[in-house]
Parts: sequence; structure tokens; C-alpha cells
Amino acid sequence: MRLSTLIAVILALGACAWSRPMSTEEYKGFCYQDGGPELTCPRVAICDSYLPALETEQDLNGCLQACADINKNFQDQSPTLGCTNFSAEAKDWCQRACRRNHVN
Repeated sequence: MRLSTLIAVILALGACAWSRPMSTEEYKGFCYQDGGPELTCPRVAICDSYLPALETEQDLNGCLQACADINKNFQDQSPTLGCTNFSAEAKDWCQRACRRNHVN
């Protein structure tokens, strides 16, 4: 009986931790470390280019769209840089942060 109570408490605490907002520092930590094979990409600069989307006061849809717009601008302006996959991953982290920061 006590083991099941302990498991329930741990699961509840885990759910609370996941639902808390993602700070810009957490976003940067996740984003900077992601990336796969595109090791020559300016990861910090690419990830940082998404910060305005996270720092602007807006609703969830506005935040998600801002992340998508930044990614589109990057891909339109730098198609030969070879970092489009990393930019898309940074967009994904940006949108994850939006969703965590706009939990009802």
C-alpha cells in the first residue's frame, strides 16, 4: 500500500514539473545542445534568434507562429548555410517553450 502511494506522489510531482513554464535559460540549454550532425552551424546565434518569440507578450498561437516565422526567415535567407535542419530543431524547442508557457 505504501509503495503505491509513493509512486503516485512521484508521478504527481513529475507532472507538476513538466507543466511549469520553460524559462529562456532552459530553452537555451536545450536548444544549444540539440542539433545532430550539423556541428558547424552557429548554434548559439540560431537559437538566440528565436528569443524574441519567447520574450514577446502574446497568446499561444502568436508564440507558435512567431517561432515558425523566424524559422521561415532563416531558411529563406540562408538556404546554402547547411543549417536548415538545426534551425528547424531550434523552432521545435521554441514551440515547446510556447506550449509550456501557455498551459491553461
